[in-house]
Amino acid sequence: LVRHTYLFVNRQFRYADKADVIMLIIGAIGSIIVGISFPLNLLIVTEVVNGFVGPDANIEALKTMDEMLKWYILLASITLAVGFAQMFCFSLSSKRQSRRIRLKLFKQMLRQDASWFDRQSMGDLITKMTSQVDQIEAGIGDRLGRFLQNLVLFISCFGSAFQNQWKMALVGLSTTPVIVIAFVILGVGLSRYSTKEEKAYSRANSIASEVLSSIRTVFAFIGQEKESTRYDTNLGAAARVSFKKNIVVGFGNISIPFFLHLWKLFAIFASAGLTFWYGAKLMFNGEPGVDGGKIVSVVLAFLVGSIALGLVLPEFTYFARAVAAAKSTFWVIERASSYHSGSANVSRPRLR
Repeated sequence: LVRHTYLFVNRQFRYADKADVIMLIIGAIGSIIVGISFPLNLLIVTEVVNGFVGPDANIEALKTMDEMLKWYILLASITLAVGFAQMFCFSLSSKRQSRRIRLKLFKQMLRQDASWFDRQSMGDLITKMTSQVDQIEAGIGDRLGRFLQNLVLFISCFGSAFQNQWKMALVGLSTTPVIVIAFVILGVGLSRYSTKEEKAYSRANSIASEVLSSIRTVFAFIGQEKESTRYDTNLGAAARVSFKKNIVVGFGNISIPFFLHLWKLFAIFASAGLTFWYGAKLMFNGEPGVDGGKIVSVVLAFLVGSIALGLVLPEFTYFARAVAAAKSTFWVIERASSYHSGSANVSRPRLR
């Protein structure tokens, strides 16, 4: 895991300068702080719930809320400021790096010899300049920030649940895999359709580029109708894939097929119900250290932690696509050419 993490960072951030590295560090620290903010909030929730259900509930509730209100405001203010800094740093750093990559890629394309262009598809080159760089940007930008935030949130929520009441935590843990599987299938389904859509549009883009670059030849051989039909066929395939993907997105979290949405809801509420039931049973049996506040805290920790883990796992698909796009794009940037335009070592014929 350490080796793969090192290779990912070394490969994806090779064109980051010092300012980008500083922003990435600030963004990573912000992700950690935002991730642990919810478990800190659970400490406040525990005290508030106990104030409402205590023997002197009316007096205790008012006293507890007066004490906890300042902590709520402080935690909310810190989370808002740090969350903004986190996403701002990740987004700005990724934009700067993607601009640098595009400039280097375009400059390196201009330095290639004519035989290299004969072996390349114009559509593929345009795809490298546009969608592949966008994939790299997504893999090193706000998605990376959300991944770190949800990962820390998952770890801290589960740690908070076990710290509060380990017996209840074990009961809640039993239904977590069901929730995770549902969220993973959601992410994989959307990612699969996104990949198909990108490939289909890439083929249509390649046809359009070839036709426009050879438009005189197309008119000379009266091939407008044929090329239009060929482009329409590929564009229609892309539109059909895009339509299916947008259906999935339009229904929100409903995956393919529909029952996965019901499965996810059942798993979430079943986990909450089971944990509540077991917590009440422990209280009835006089288990030391179990109260209403801790029961609510453990249930919320497992619900939010399970959802966070479900949001973490699909991000690996986007990271894999970013790595694949970087491998193809960086190969062109770092490719040595036999022709170097503007180099002082190139001998130029003297013209008279």
